[in-house]
Amino acid sequence: MAIEHGGGPSPEELGLKRKTFGAALIQIMIADLTMSLDNVLAVAGASHEHPWIMVFGLILSIALMGLAATFIAKLLNRYRWIAYVGLAIVLYVALHMIWDGGRSVIVRTGHADQFNASAPAFLAIGAEEQAKHMKHTGKGADSHTPHALPGGRERRDPPPQTVEPAQPAS
Repeated sequence: MAIEHGGGPSPEELGLKRKTFGAALIQIMIADLTMSLDNVLAVAGASHEHPWIMVFGLILSIALMGLAATFIAKLLNRYRWIAYVGLAIVLYVALHMIWDGGRSVIVRTGHADQFNASAPAFLAIGAEEQAKHMKHTGKGADSHTPHALPGGRERRDPPPQTVEPAQPAS
């Protein structure tokens, strides 16, 4: 049985509006932007602090979208559950990035003690997590917030410690 194109009622007869070129172009651009952001988010979240893995992942995702888009679309149409698994993975990575990023900002701005005092105990930021967030700043966990950052003026540097000169042995 052959399918014949052009037979049957027109979209106007069915009460549907025809899409203009501009509307179709905008829809494609929004879908492309969404998929691009989706890929960047997933790759950046999965690579953590390894820039070469992120570069490789982005190049791979661009290549897959360019070369295998038709195959992937057919696969997603046939097995809808794959799309839901992908959505769950992207949602997990996004939430993890928000959680980890927020805690990183708290630690790096020197507000971990204030956060721990006000948050429930199960949300407290421990010393090990603080060290993890501080390892790439080149500063120790005891460094203070620069005055230019919000909250920087609130923190007071400890008074300078004076060193007593050594007494000569008699």
